[in-house]
Amino acid sequence: MVRGRQVRFDHDAINAYLGSPFHLPPDETLCAFQKHKARGNWD
Repeated sequence: MVRGRQVRFDHDAINAYLGSPFHLPPDETLCAFQKHKARGNWD
């Protein structure tokens, strides 16, 4: 909470703030960065 207001960090809230919606391809649930991170290659 910031100054008594809830701050959301889900992808819909971030896209609304940035004004650039991010859409995954229809058959994928993870983007390339998330796949890379999920493999443990995050550093």
